[in-house]
Amino acid sequence: MLEILKSAPIYIKKHIIKEKYNKDDLILVQGDINEYLYFIENGKVEVATMSKQGLKISITTFRAGGSLGVLEIFNSEIHTQNVIVIESCTVLKLHKSHVLKWMEEDFNFTLYVIKLLEECFYDTSLFARNILSMTIKERIILSLYKHFANNTLYPFTKNELNQETGTQKRSLNRGIEELTYLGLLKYENKRFTILNEKMLLEKVKNLL
Repeated sequence: MLEILKSAPIYIKKHIIKEKYNKDDLILVQGDINEYLYFIENGKVEVATMSKQGLKISITTFRAGGSLGVLEIFNSEIHTQNVIVIESCTVLKLHKSHVLKWMEEDFNFTLYVIKLLEECFYDTSLFARNILSMTIKERIILSLYKHFANNTLYPFTKNELNQETGTQKRSLNRGIEELTYLGLLKYENKRFTILNEKMLLEKVKNLL
């Protein structure tokens, strides 16, 4: 990402805006109209949506070198999801008018944007696949791993897990009991704890 920005024409670089955010800040709010392509210089952010019941459903995360907002560049009717700062970060943003101008003049940048679109569609399809085709236990494993990797597992609740995995509570509880019996996790005082990180990583590796 930094390399592509270094290659930008001087007149494009003049329009790049740098912003800093602290943990738990919102870079974008669900339902907003976004007109910028964001480049994450450092830190980590989470893309999440809010259900009708007011529960947060995590979709994906972006780290240093990642970019977000690419879909809105080509379709102004697409509204954003929440983009929440997990680790204090610095982002660089460029208005879509300058993004399109840069694409007209630089084939390498156009390829970069196409790659961003591909990654975006992959993340969306993976999210859908997790909900539709995986077993309940597999959905639980993947969801817990995502929060474990992002250091957001401690505040993660069973209700939020229920929303992310799209399961009935009885089935969810059965899945949690099975993983507890295997020694992978512990659910106590309404909080999840991973007991066997190696087992978790092995199971996730087989799912992705």
